[in-house]
Amino acid sequence: MSCELCHGSKVVQQPLGIYGFTFGPCPNCTDETHAHYEQEIERKLAYSEQKLA
Repeated sequence: MSCELCHGSKVVQQPLGIYGFTFGPCPNCTDETHAHYEQEIERKLAYSEQKLA
């Protein structure tokens, strides 16, 4: 399953006025990756708290 915005390339181009385009990371893929890392950190913290108790 690929992203609807970047179609799996993880890069999007944004218009830069009449001068052309600028390229940047796909916000959908970046947010998805960020959410994944947040879940991993929460899981590891919960495990550490259980281990300490």
